[in-house]
Amino acid sequence: MKEREKLGTDSILGMKILEQLDCASWAELQQRAALQPDSVFPSVFPVVAAAADAEDPAAREILRQSSKRIIPLVA
Repeated sequence: MKEREKLGTDSILGMKILEQLDCASWAELQQRAALQPDSVFPSVFPVVAAAADAEDPAAREILRQSSKRIIPLVA
């Protein structure tokens, strides 16, 4: 969503996330995530991981930031 706000259009990663979740828009995705986060976020991870492996900078930043937030929870 940040990429869309910055660029004014969906990035390839953004389009793949919407496609993976079968959402027509970010508003739909946000609504679904608010109601059922446990069914949304696990489905996004493989898309982000694959994009990071393909050296997508946004995907790599998502994983970097996520790891910073999860480390204190498991330490």
